[in-house]
Amino acid sequence: MSHVTDLLSEHMAGTLPPAQASAVAAHLRGCAECREVLADLELIRARASALPPLEPPRDLWPELRARLAPRAPEPVVPLRPRRAQLRLSIPQALAASLAFLVTGGLGTWVAFGRSAPDGTRAAAPTPVLQSAPAAVPVSVDAAAPPELSEELARLEAALAGAEDILAPETLRVVRRNLEVIDRAIAESQAALADDPSDDYLRSHLEGTYRRKVRYLEAALTVSS
Repeated sequence: MSHVTDLLSEHMAGTLPPAQASAVAAHLRGCAECREVLADLELIRARASALPPLEPPRDLWPELRARLAPRAPEPVVPLRPRRAQLRLSIPQALAASLAFLVTGGLGTWVAFGRSAPDGTRAAAPTPVLQSAPAAVPVSVDAAAPPELSEELARLEAALAGAEDILAPETLRVVRRNLEVIDRAIAESQAALADDPSDDYLRSHLEGTYRRKVRYLEAALTVSS
């Protein structure tokens, strides 16, 4: 049997089963090291039993009882749900409108190229968003379908009449974004002139005109 130091406390208390207690006693008779540990434990127990009882400096029960007493639950104040609000300045809102129009298709074939009939990818023309804008033809809206041409003329006239009430920064953003849209229209017109039978280009050009209508409407909403 190896050392029985982990059983000595129970051996001293007399709580070991009889067979195990007999085995521990037999081991102690032949193991000086375990007998020394047992002697130390007995000395500690004797000194502890000789200590006077410890009394707290004051009666702690009233304080403990007060702490243990059930407390009334604190009222819960419901919080009103708040919607996350995104506040944009007017120029930021107009720039966001343009970004939405571009991702909605205004620059799809211009920025990335379109697929050729055989499934291969055509060379990408110049991107829509350029750092140095090229000159935009004055008659960029001339090729618009009649109903869109009339609407564009009306909206552009309304915007021209509202320029005096728009903040300079807002007006600058509107003009710059309209230049981007008009450049896309001009490039679509040039591509369609090279390939007049391309239905995709024709549909794309008409869609770009419609997006310009929506942007002008957004700009007029800001100015109203």
